[in-house]
Amino acid sequence: MPGQDLVLVINSGSSSVKCKVFAMPGEQVQFSGQVDGIGIGGNGAQALLTAGQSRGLQLERSVDCGDHGRAIELILDLLASDEYGLGNDFSRICVAGHRVVHGGNRFCAPVMVNEPLIDELAGLSELAPLYIPINVLCIRACREKLPKTPMAACFDTAFSHDMPEYARLYPV
Repeated sequence: MPGQDLVLVINSGSSSVKCKVFAMPGEQVQFSGQVDGIGIGGNGAQALLTAGQSRGLQLERSVDCGDHGRAIELILDLLASDEYGLGNDFSRICVAGHRVVHGGNRFCAPVMVNEPLIDELAGLSELAPLYIPINVLCIRACREKLPKTPMAACFDTAFSHDMPEYARLYPV
């Protein structure tokens, strides 16, 4: 498919990074990958990289992965490969979306990523200290590897933003 027709979605968690690439229109999954066990046991930890793509190619291997930045690098390198991905043609990715766990009171809808936004997100780390620093690290790693690709942040907390106050404040 020529042109910018792919959407990259990244979901970074406390010990994993998952991603999918969707062909548009139609939202057909072209590639999915994840690194699990990031940083367990310290730097140089062995994590599990798994990936597959629409042509049925599957991969599972143990990799050195002490942090989430390295996980992003591993996934994007695989995505850039001729065998599993784009053959270094990242220009086909029209946008990369990042799941961010908490937007505080400020972010209740998806927003485009820029440096001031990243700094503001880093300032929200106390709201989810196990996740927001990782979200910020992954966004920065993607921007470094994909400097021309527009990126968006989508927030878990947006789900509850429009709920009535009693539903937001009281646990189920």
